[in-house]
Amino acid sequence: MNNIKLIKKLRNSTGLGIMTCKKALTKYKGNINLAINYLLTIHRLKSKENIPKEGIIKIKFSKTLFLMLEINCETDFVSNDINFIRFVNKVANKSLYTNQKNIKKLFDDKLELDRKNLITKLNENIIVRKLILIKKYINNTIGYYNHKNRLGSLVIIKNCNLQIANDIAMQIIATNPNVIYIKDFTNEEIKKEKSYILSNIKHKPLNIINKIIKNKLQKYLNENSLVNQSFIKDNKIKISNYLSHNSKIIKFFRFEIGKL
Repeated sequence: MNNIKLIKKLRNSTGLGIMTCKKALTKYKGNINLAINYLLTIHRLKSKENIPKEGIIKIKFSKTLFLMLEINCETDFVSNDINFIRFVNKVANKSLYTNQKNIKKLFDDKLELDRKNLITKLNENIIVRKLILIKKYINNTIGYYNHKNRLGSLVIIKNCNLQIANDIAMQIIATNPNVIYIKDFTNEEIKKEKSYILSNIKHKPLNIINKIIKNKLQKYLNENSLVNQSFIKDNKIKISNYLSHNSKIIKFFRFEIGKL
């Protein structure tokens, strides 16, 4: 077997990078079994210092509830493993059908045993990081978007159709807004942004400095508040224009693999 095929096989077995696999094969003179054992051992030792940063974001719903769940592992190789995928589905189903959003309460003895057995089988740490469970109410629409199981969003909008709500969920994935409305920014956040803008202004008259701060701050507030953002499907309009006049965004959630 040539070096390229060995590297590919080693990468498929460990989920690690090309150069890491190449160095391991060089170290063990092409012995793939020794290279696999070495990489898995070293990778596990290093990963104990960090929160697992791969995994799956799952969105699922019933007639009355919406769920978004993030379960983490250490490599993309394991995140694609059928046993890991089945575990994610099992956790999602139990949360949804028992109406339990508290992770500690959700994990009874059996589910925790399943997690520990999976850790042993796959040789990676596995954690349930985040769980959101939302109840549906009359006149509220829940939009959702899941991008390749790595980014997920839910948005609750009053008096809105599902297509528009889903488009706004996609917007949340693409732009990662801080708040819904400008008024939602805290004084501390605004003060921090002003300080940042000021730190990047050099040798200007005071009246010019004040004007720059005002313009840059307004730009920042618009770009980071959902309703004031340009719509990603049509940048000539803002999200506030895309919504009907009697619609109101109530709350949104955004998950990104490996992010707190």
